[in-house]
Amino acid sequence: MFITDQRGLLVGTPLETNDTYTTITYGPPSRSEAKRATGTAPPSVQERYTQLPADTPGRLGERTDGITSDAETPYEAAEAVERWLEQNKQYSLDANHDRANDVATEFVFEMEAGYCQYFATAMTAMLRTQDIPARYVTGYTTGEQVAENTYLARGKNAHAWVEVYFEGVGWVSFDPTPGGGRVDAGRALEPPESQPEQNQSDPENDDTNQDEQNSEDDEQTESNEDNSEEEDLGPPYDIDLSPEPIPGAQVTVTVEKNGTAISGAEVLFNGEVVGTTNETGQLQATVPYALELVVSAEPPPSQGAVAQRPVGGTGPLAGNTLSAPVAPAQTDENSSVRYDIPTDASITTQNLPLPGRTVAANMSINGSAVAGLTVIIDGEQVGTTNETGAFSLPVPADVSLGEGLPIEFKRGEFAASGNITVADVEINVETGFFKLPGTSADITVTAVTEKQGIPLSGVPIRTNGAKATLATDESGSATMDLPWSNEATATAVVGEQTVTTAVSGILFHLGGVLAVLAGTLAGSGTWIYRNPEKLRQFKYRVVSALVTTGEWLRLLGHYVYSIGPALARGLRRFGVRARTYLARLRDEFTLAALLSPVTYVIARVTGFLAWLQTIPGLLRGLLSNGGSERANDDGAVSGPTETTESPDGTTEVPAYQRLRQCWRWLVRRVVRRSKTKTAVEVENQAVEKGFPRRPVRRLRRAFQDVEYGFTDPDDRVDVAEESVEQLREDTAEDEQ
Repeated sequence: MFITDQRGLLVGTPLETNDTYTTITYGPPSRSEAKRATGTAPPSVQERYTQLPADTPGRLGERTDGITSDAETPYEAAEAVERWLEQNKQYSLDANHDRANDVATEFVFEMEAGYCQYFATAMTAMLRTQDIPARYVTGYTTGEQVAENTYLARGKNAHAWVEVYFEGVGWVSFDPTPGGGRVDAGRALEPPESQPEQNQSDPENDDTNQDEQNSEDDEQTESNEDNSEEEDLGPPYDIDLSPEPIPGAQVTVTVEKNGTAISGAEVLFNGEVVGTTNETGQLQATVPYALELVVSAEPPPSQGAVAQRPVGGTGPLAGNTLSAPVAPAQTDENSSVRYDIPTDASITTQNLPLPGRTVAANMSINGSAVAGLTVIIDGEQVGTTNETGAFSLPVPADVSLGEGLPIEFKRGEFAASGNITVADVEINVETGFFKLPGTSADITVTAVTEKQGIPLSGVPIRTNGAKATLATDESGSATMDLPWSNEATATAVVGEQTVTTAVSGILFHLGGVLAVLAGTLAGSGTWIYRNPEKLRQFKYRVVSALVTTGEWLRLLGHYVYSIGPALARGLRRFGVRARTYLARLRDEFTLAALLSPVTYVIARVTGFLAWLQTIPGLLRGLLSNGGSERANDDGAVSGPTETTESPDGTTEVPAYQRLRQCWRWLVRRVVRRSKTKTAVEVENQAVEKGFPRRPVRRLRRAFQDVEYGFTDPDDRVDVAEESVEQLREDTAEDEQ
């Protein structure tokens, strides 16, 4: 024998009928250890057995992602793929596929049925899309035992299955081919594939080899039928059990002799009669709750039983064994079979197991749920499993965080055990950059799993050693106030277990902040002491800024107050101008008259642009605490004295100049020093000198409205002249 490039075993020449060879079989790897394996395979295995053709469609991996979405370990992923293929695809020897397409993808998405090569190829490729090392395996099941240490392997015993590598365990077999379909198709009971010389990874040879095997099977069947009448149908019998016995589960017992089914045989489980076989030599019975199962078969009442058709015509697959299985020990002249019932329970929880909390859990043995088992923790009965293996699991309050919790399951003579890991808990306190007494700090409590941290709600929190006064909210958060001490502690209480974290250096931070403040005050005081002139300048600038701000706010208020009247006046002027324009067009319909509104608008825009040019000077005056005029040495206010000449030769003073003259009249009587004064200061000094406040204020407002561009000079000049006239009369009366 030699090893192929695919790590398969081949003989130098093809095996012929009646050839014999010797093998040494070691015990299968531990499935309980494989279920817990989470490590990574060696690089040589990982690289070789996760390869896929470059043109493998991406949808195969996407479909497998959905099938294995709930799997937490590689073993659970393999079980999910195996279960999906068994439940969604049928067994048929008449299957074929499009040779131009990827075999695995074609089978998963396009085909409804196939034989074992299709199932094994699909599962291998699907697991490799998840980076799980898997290989396609072909060979023969154990066949029929014909003598001590000698088995007869027929063509119908050929089969293909899958082996998956688990770190620390090795290669573990899985068989996704539905068992019942193989029996219905006339294939062997137990783990078809091609002949040894066939390329085991080339599915194109499957049809030819399948036909050859079917022909051989038909010939063998005919031979068995021809010779069956001559066979002795008395004990000892060959007894087979399918699937692997689990307490409380239904199994199928098959009784045969030399490949011939025995009808009417009485079957016993642990010495108790459970029924007799039917015409196919089969019987369905329930496995008792015991640590071992001895299956016995007694001959039919009539020793001259008629030979039945060969086993494999109908009935379920005998066992879900995935590698070449080792036959269980048989006793009593091969009429009894002894099975050790597995006792390693797999336990899963639907939420996090924490001390003092009750979680929903499920248990199974070899992937099958077991109902009616009493659940025991620390010698105390806490529940019972239902038909789906579900039960409520109260986690003891004193169990340690992050440690394993052993669980026992019992019923009658049967006892099994399993283990869950209690989640670990972390508590963190976030204070921000400064840790100062009296400020708040955020507390978060999370349960730590292998993949992520999950916030825990409703967890009591003890702060600074006191009783629990806080509890985490739905996001696992709470808030605490830092004490007037150098250290604060926060303790999460989970059951009877506690997790504590501390915040230190609180008073050190306070001292640092106070030191910085003291240094800043001392530095400021020193600078003020050494720079009195700069301090005075600073105060002056601050006061000036406040005064300027107040003046701007006053102007803004006056502007807002004046919007309504100004808008009304503007509408009145527009009405008057529109009426005048229409009357002019009525009297003289000329181009000049027609375009007079355009010339008016141009004049207004030009005046507005000219006013905009004066804004920088106005701002400089305000920011320098000045007004819009500067008094001369004699008290007169400087400014332009523009006049215009009327068509009749007389000189007309513009409204703007007339208004400025009115304002200068008041300024000359109030300002006696060559110093910048604001309009409000002029008003205040005028009132102090005895001028009546009302006309002075009206004159000041008229001047400001025009000077700052709020209104047209024509609208305010009359108010200014009336105010001056009233002031003159009052002044004359006072002088008299």
